[in-house]
Order: sequence, then C-alpha cells, then structure tokens
Amino acid sequence: MIGIKPRLGVVSMVLPGYYMGEEMCEDKNKEAIKMLKKSGYDVVAAPCAYSPDDCRKAGEMLLKKDVDCLFVFLATFVADYFVTELVKACDRPVFLWALDRQVDCITMVCEPLITASLKNLKKDCCVVSGELYDEFCVEKLYNYSKAAMLKNQLRKSKFGYSDGKPEIMYSMAANEYLLDQKLGVTIVNMPVEDFYKEAETIDPKEIKKFWNGMKGDFGCVDLREGDGELSIRYYLAAKSQVVKKGLKGYSLNCFPNLKAQICLPIAMLNDELIGAGCEGDLHSTILMTSVGMLTGKAAFNGDFLQLNREQNVVTFSHCGAGALTLAGCRKNISLMKSQETEDGLGVFYKTQMPGRVTLVNLMNGGDHLRLSVMCEETVEDPSGYCGNPLALKFKDGDVRTLPDVLAQAGTGHHWTGMTGDWVETFRLFARMTGIQFNHIKPE
Repeated sequence: MIGIKPRLGVVSMVLPGYYMGEEMCEDKNKEAIKMLKKSGYDVVAAPCAYSPDDCRKAGEMLLKKDVDCLFVFLATFVADYFVTELVKACDRPVFLWALDRQVDCITMVCEPLITASLKNLKKDCCVVSGELYDEFCVEKLYNYSKAAMLKNQLRKSKFGYSDGKPEIMYSMAANEYLLDQKLGVTIVNMPVEDFYKEAETIDPKEIKKFWNGMKGDFGCVDLREGDGELSIRYYLAAKSQVVKKGLKGYSLNCFPNLKAQICLPIAMLNDELIGAGCEGDLHSTILMTSVGMLTGKAAFNGDFLQLNREQNVVTFSHCGAGALTLAGCRKNISLMKSQETEDGLGVFYKTQMPGRVTLVNLMNGGDHLRLSVMCEETVEDPSGYCGNPLALKFKDGDVRTLPDVLAQAGTGHHWTGMTGDWVETFRLFARMTGIQFNHIKPE
C-alpha cells in the first residue's frame, strides 16, 4: 500500500431468521478482515450486524474512529435500512461487497434495494459481487478507498494562501467558499508581509550552515552565493510558517516579486510532501498535497509547454522549481540563475518519471470546480527546454487537437503529475465531492 493507508470501517451484515446462512456470518467476517489486513488497509472492524440497531451502533463506533470508507460485507440478503442506518451514524462513502459463494444467501438480490436507497439519500457507493481476493473486486476497492481517503484527508487539511494570485492571471482566482463546500479544506490567508517578517528572524549562521551543507550535493551550482543563501532563508521561513499554522500545503505567490528566489524553497517543501504550487496557484497546491497523500511521493508541477507533432508528444514543464527527488539523484540537478530573470536560483533537470504518468488539473469554474485528468507513457523529452521537462507520448489521437480539447474542458495551465494510472481514483473522487470530471484525450 503506497501513500496514506485508507482506513476502512468494516461491518458484516446478515438478515436473520430466513435460513439464508446467517450462521456463517462470523466466519465470513473473519475471512474478509484477514483479506483487508493482508492487502495493507488500516482496518477498524465493528461487530457483525444482525439488525438496524446493530448497524447504527457500528456507525457510531466507526465515526469515532474517523474511518475513511465504510466496507459493508453482505454475508446474506440484507434489508436496505441496515445500510441506511449505518450511514446515518457514519456519513462516509460506502463500498458494498456481496459475497456470492452460496446462491441461497441471495446477496445479489439485495444490492439494488440498498443502492437505490443510498442514491435517494445522495450517498456515494461502489458495489461489487464476487469471492474474496477476486482481482476485479480488489482493484475496485483500492481505487474507491483511496478516493475516500483523499476526501477525508482534505476535509481535515489547512492550506496557507499568501499574496493571492498573480495580477496577470485572471483564471487562477480561487473561491474559498467553493473549496470549503466541495473539498472541505480550510484556507488560511497569510499576508506576504508576515512571510518577509518571518524570513528576517532566521539566523544568518543557520542559513550559511544549511546552504554550505547541501550545495555540494548538486551536479552544478552556478549562481551568486547571496542568492543561494536567500533561497535557504525563504525555505526556512516558509517551513516555520507551515509548522506554526499546521498547514498541509502552502501557496506563496512568486509573481512578479519573488520569482526565482522561491524556486528552491518550493522544491524542498514538495519533497517533504508539503504541497507548494507556483505563482500562487492554490488549486495546484491542493493537488500537489493530494499526490503526496495518495502516493507518498512528491508531485510533478508543469505547464502545458510544447507540442511535438511529428512524435505525437507533449512536453510539460515549469521554469525550474521541481521537487529535487524527481531528478533521480541530486547530481543530475543544476542550480543556476533563472532563465527568465537572470538572478535568483532555478532548479534545473530532466524529470525522471518512467512509465505511465497521470497529470491532473483543478480549476475554479465560478459555481463549480473542474477536475481534468490525462494519463500516458513518458518518453525522452524532445524539446530541450531548460526547466523540469516531462514528455508524454499519446498513443491515440493527434496532439494537435489537444489545445482545443483543453479549451473546451476549461483547464488551467498548471498540471500536477504522479507515477502510475490514477484516472479511476480521481474519477471516483470527483464523483464523491461533486466536482466536474474531464478525462482528457486528443481527438
């Protein structure tokens, strides 16, 4: 299990008195719990439920344990109000697993009864039917539980928002009420003056020691000594604010004042799984934090930069603020002055994310949020761009259609990346949170 383990609240249910195998419930429950623990889940098991009252009590117990997802194990036919009582007490996404080992238990029959009631109550659920360890069911559970975990984690998360959005980027406006309503996140507005004041409190001796201790790790360091030390001052200031405020992520607007002075701090925060997007992009900051929660690894952050028509490849990159761990090793990294401002400290390397990569974009849609996702294999970057380039080769369609596809989906320019295929997890997450979902593919 990678990233944060989903915490599953397990309730095995039977409707007693109808000769449908209720006596096998306890043994089936033990089998299910054993499977879940073996798969790496954080399991909180309630007693087997034989009545609606049992289900309500189970829900009350699981709510106190702050489970991410309810794993409802149907051992026989179960009345729908068993599950509705459970969800009333513990309002979490519901994963229904019907064990169809014995046909006379008729677990499949009750599924539509339960799901129709959950639909009417506007409660999200996912349903499978099969034997324990069935590969299809196991994969469904993984994606659904990871989405539920992310939903629950974000609901408890605080994000610092300093200096808003860049004045030249209208589309990056954030709606704090909408983010709270859909994701449950708390936005902590932090005046940029407080950041500068925090930076002034950092001991110059500590800064120099930190900088001297790390700069020899890199393949190339070609910049003014003062710019390196200023970057460390700003990293230590940002980290101090994160700790004091209890933040999961920190959006600090770098444009137009800080620019490359904050690139290394952003890279280092992301390595510590403290999401930090560029240019005051609160949405990508939330996504980068989400990637850390899902994978336990730092996220890629880049613009939709260039099309290569001949190879059907798209290059994504930002100007040089990528997480250090995405370079493979630090000897692959060059610390040099910014190519845009010719000062400060940029972090340059070719991003090392072999295999399949998922890119995600989150945007404010006025009265809704839009989540767009694409997934393809990475290839050697053909652009030669000096930033943190990542190139995706699209197997199907023509990349020349992508600019208009992105326009119709209403995506923004920042894309957050993670290794692996996470499209289904994000689709389920969008469904759980009421966000518009777009699966981006060239035509």
